[in-house]
Amino acid sequence: MGNHACPSVNQPMERTDVRVLAQLTDEVFAKERLQALVVELRKRIESSKDDQQARVNEINRRIKQVEERQQRLLDAIESGIVELDETTQRRAQQIKTAKEALHIELAEVRRDASIPALDRLRPGQIDTIGKVLRDRLNSPDLAIAKSYLSQLVDEIVIKEKTLQLKGSYFGLAEAMLKVKVDTKSVPTFNLDWCARRESNPRPSASETDTLSS
Repeated sequence: MGNHACPSVNQPMERTDVRVLAQLTDEVFAKERLQALVVELRKRIESSKDDQQARVNEINRRIKQVEERQQRLLDAIESGIVELDETTQRRAQQIKTAKEALHIELAEVRRDASIPALDRLRPGQIDTIGKVLRDRLNSPDLAIAKSYLSQLVDEIVIKEKTLQLKGSYFGLAEAMLKVKVDTKSVPTFNLDWCARRESNPRPSASETDTLSS
């Protein structure tokens, strides 16, 4: 669409890559901030449990209703009140399909609730994971760095002199769990963390970061 379609000037890819990775390692996943992100992640997991349980209860209620309709239809057929014809068979199949769909929905809700648990991680263990995570983002092998980048960051937006990174708390939890498994040293509503930084090689003291959902 041409340069007029974008408010930013052209940015060299390699230089931009270095800046993005530097912001992640030096600011977003710095020791103190990572501790704060984990605290926020734990709060969001806890607050989401009630919502997830409410969804489970509602789906179970609907499954019970479908099962009652299914049983009433079978009772009517067995007692001779309703004739077993094509219409009845079609209705029985519809009820069966609805029941199967609800069981699939229930399984998905329970799967979504399985965000990697970080509640047993001590501050020292989080620091260890953070160091390994920063080392991998700083890896001279750009393929390794970008593999973690793709898991941690969902969107990168450059506007004029501002670089904005967005990622999910779920992605952060998964990345931390991956580090744990790989190193064997230490032990999932759309939840987003958001960090805004100037796109200079190093951030200034006036730059801020926020969490948003």
